[in-house]
Amino acid sequence: MPAVCTATNDQGSWRFNTPANMLIKKSSEDLLISCKGGLLGNFSYKVTSSPGIPMLGNLLIGGGIGAAIDVSNSAGFEYPESISLEASVCKKNRV
Repeated sequence: MPAVCTATNDQGSWRFNTPANMLIKKSSEDLLISCKGGLLGNFSYKVTSSPGIPMLGNLLIGGGIGAAIDVSNSAGFEYPESISLEASVCKKNRV
């Protein structure tokens, strides 16, 4: 079912209608997603940011300096490539 959502982290805020493909700026902070779904009501998610492969590579190759740069500009962090949003009311009514 369609919903209107807002995704927010320390790099910005993005508003979208589901379903959607979004490009979100990387951040070391979690991504907070809040949705309003009409009959589905309001629901929200917290998506954890985690160190990505490039950051791990910089840590191994560049040592602490490479990793520190990735942390300072958030380039070394990633969110999951795909996030499925599901209202809690849908989870309760599964058969």
